[in-house]
Amino acid sequence: MKIDSRPLRYAHAEGYTDVCYTEDGQHIITCGNDGDVRIWVDIKDDDRNSHCVGESATAVCFKDKRLYVATDNHAVQAYTFPAFDKDGIVTRFTASVTQIMTSTKIEALGCTSENMEAKICSPEGGAPLFMMSEHKGPVLSIALCPQMKYSATSCGDGMLRIWDIDTQKMVKEIACVPKINTFYSAKVIKCAISQCRFSPCGQYLAASTIAGQIAVWEVQSGTCTGIIEHPTSHNVTAIAWNPKGNGVLAYCDVSGQLGALMNCYGKDSKADADAPDDVEMVERADDGNDLDNLIENYNSDDDDNAISLEKLKNETLGLGTVRDEDESRPVSRHEPAATTVPPQAPFQLSATPGHLEHKYMCWNDIGIVRCHTQENGESTIDVEFHDTNLHHGINLNNYLNHTMASLSASVLVLACETSSKLVCISLVGSSKEWSVSMPDTEEILCVTAGSDVVACATNARLLRLFTPIGTQRQV
Repeated sequence: MKIDSRPLRYAHAEGYTDVCYTEDGQHIITCGNDGDVRIWVDIKDDDRNSHCVGESATAVCFKDKRLYVATDNHAVQAYTFPAFDKDGIVTRFTASVTQIMTSTKIEALGCTSENMEAKICSPEGGAPLFMMSEHKGPVLSIALCPQMKYSATSCGDGMLRIWDIDTQKMVKEIACVPKINTFYSAKVIKCAISQCRFSPCGQYLAASTIAGQIAVWEVQSGTCTGIIEHPTSHNVTAIAWNPKGNGVLAYCDVSGQLGALMNCYGKDSKADADAPDDVEMVERADDGNDLDNLIENYNSDDDDNAISLEKLKNETLGLGTVRDEDESRPVSRHEPAATTVPPQAPFQLSATPGHLEHKYMCWNDIGIVRCHTQENGESTIDVEFHDTNLHHGINLNNYLNHTMASLSASVLVLACETSSKLVCISLVGSSKEWSVSMPDTEEILCVTAGSDVVACATNARLLRLFTPIGTQRQV
């Protein structure tokens, strides 16, 4: 039968949108630029469940009745399913997480980030099983082979890298990805394909382009079973096969829309409905020369910047025998390192203990910041400058219950943990005061001010840097 395209549904606000299926194929899960994760029974679901996880969500993945979401706090957060309760943090990065990837027979998660790092992590968290840190640009995506022998990463420095997971070393580099400096400006490889996924049975390959085309091939014969045009020609940001093996393919685009393709196997959907829910994954036989053969064939291509899908299918995607799950390779030889020493508690420089009624919040070469708390709970903050020719003293009502302060020649910085709000009073220029609230998942632990920078450290192990006039420069 011809591939059937279902009408698009609004899923999230405009921006990068990701999609995955639960392992039983009963639910579609999406996340987007609005910070929501939505759980759909199917594409027609008008009563989907929505959960806010932050200001934005960049990646989502489902594994073993748990949901893994990458949010704006640069962490991969685990949630229970379907209760959607927080279930620990798998790993953290210092920049945006770009992808979370796994498969049914892999007890690990592959995670990539704009901070030029990729990790293979245990779903339970702890130290990474494998850290890939030789990238020279933002890491865009990761793929793991079913036997957990190799992983591949694409990077904004223009390179595709192949890694040996057992030896934890890079074994090959291929120049085939356009150079970019951030994940959000990344388009595609030279052949204009932005997403590529194998079906659960391994017999079909689906790919999407920047022009919104989605094509499906039968791997063994190389026959294209159909090409679907996106109704508005938007770039497709994510595609996911239904694990039931029923030929259903879900996709999301850059405008936050969710769509689905039916009959992608070129068969009657009624016949597919009779197929068992658990589809046995077909894996190729382990051949140590496969990787070298793939790279040699790629490098011998006439066009150094083109990837031949026919070559990939003929040389590397041959069907082999079905392996028992007991014969699958272990995730890694390296166990996560046990955390025996807790991190040192944060402290504010030149401050006296916070429980005192009259305490110093800051004392440096610019001046002194004191806090006075009365018996009725009212609190005031006094600022005294050593050089009164530069600044006059300041007296403030501490109605936000600030517990931290820092002082420079250009700015007075105040903050507290509970409201997680950074307040800055400019001592130069026309703009007198500005403030910024932290995300719901972050609390400020300490602050500092310099002549041209304001910084705060949070419990998410992030350091946020601002200019004295309030522009966030870096995280």
